Amino acid sequence: FNIVDNWNHLGGLAGGLLAAAVIGVPQVAGRRLPRFHLARPMRAILAGALLLAAAAVVAGGVELPGPGRDLARGVNALAAGHPREAEPAIRRAAELQPDEPRIRYWLVWTYATAGDCQKAGVQLAELTRLLPDLPASDRQELDQLMKSCQSP
Repeated sequence: FNIVDNWNHLGGLAGGLLAAAVIGVPQVAGRRLPRFHLARPMRAILAGALLLAAAAVVAGGVELPGPGRDLARGVNALAAGHPREAEPAIRRAAELQPDEPRIRYWLVWTYATAGDCQKAGVQLAELTRLLPDLPASDRQELDQLMKSCQSP
């Protein structure tokens, strides 16, 4: 399951604008430049500002809202062995995108590793409803997880 949301697309747009600001608009022989043309010093200032903004986002100085951020935060907490800390973030992501199977997948993991087998089972049923053709390897992995959750 990939963790991609619309902020990734906006980042690509910003990167494209940054590249265009640095490189500039090519002039075609016999055609005038577009109305929106920035002088080279302004392009450099704009490129610097966009680069600083991108660096702040990448460094974690600015958090972008959305289910992708919440899911990534929860999965990181789960990977660090803190399912109780992961649960609120992944649940928030599920509230923002209730029909997203990858979020349900991580909720199953979160609840099962926290020992809340009933909630894990509910999320597994929801995942199966949303993604009836769940790959066999993922299904086996989740079935094994549920068996270990129910074991004392």
